[in-house]
Amino acid sequence: MTDARVFNVERFALDDGPGIRTVVFLQGCPLHCPWCSNPESQAVTDGWLRSVSGILDEVERDKDYYDASGGGVTFSGGEPLLQGAALLSLVEEARGRGMHTAVETTLIAERETVRSALPFVDLWLVDLKHTDAKVLKDVTGAEWNVFSGNLALLDPAKVVLRRPCIPGFNLEPEQMEDAFRFALEGGFRRMDLIPFHTLGAEKYRRMGRKYPYGDVPALDKKVLEPHKQRGLALGIDTRIL
Repeated sequence: MTDARVFNVERFALDDGPGIRTVVFLQGCPLHCPWCSNPESQAVTDGWLRSVSGILDEVERDKDYYDASGGGVTFSGGEPLLQGAALLSLVEEARGRGMHTAVETTLIAERETVRSALPFVDLWLVDLKHTDAKVLKDVTGAEWNVFSGNLALLDPAKVVLRRPCIPGFNLEPEQMEDAFRFALEGGFRRMDLIPFHTLGAEKYRRMGRKYPYGDVPALDKKVLEPHKQRGLALGIDTRIL
């Protein structure tokens, strides 16, 4: 069976899908978002190698909590789709064990990987970082055509768009309005707003790297309240995490 490179497993998570969940963080990411809170996830060859069955044995220990709360397992990263074969094995076996599955992703991945995962993923938590293709590429390295093409494969009813709200990048009112417009045009009716935080700063320091957002304070959730209300007024179930 395929092994997976993992850099963290977080139990009793509440913001990564419905109910009580365990989040399995898979190693490797093709992007270089300057606000990244998990810089240790970026290098594909880091993390520790674990068997799919071993990972899910650990996850399944809390299945009673998942069943009672409507929770399950979420695969995050890094970019979990980068380890395509491992992720497919994980979601397929997790579903076989009766667990609700979610994937938190940038959708910057091979089209066939996304297509193959569709039957085994109950919920997609999809980053919507920016709607301008050039800005998205220049700042994060993500290709808009790859993102939008993969997004078109997903059932909107199984998608939560997640908006990392980053000062100086995508927090301007017109850019937030574009995000809501994009959601409406695509038939997506749920968006999570994630305020910028500085949890990655200490990790950068320990890795001997300069944190690009070192002088930017964490974003107060109150700043996002008008955007939340705007989303709700448009008919989008908008929440601040």
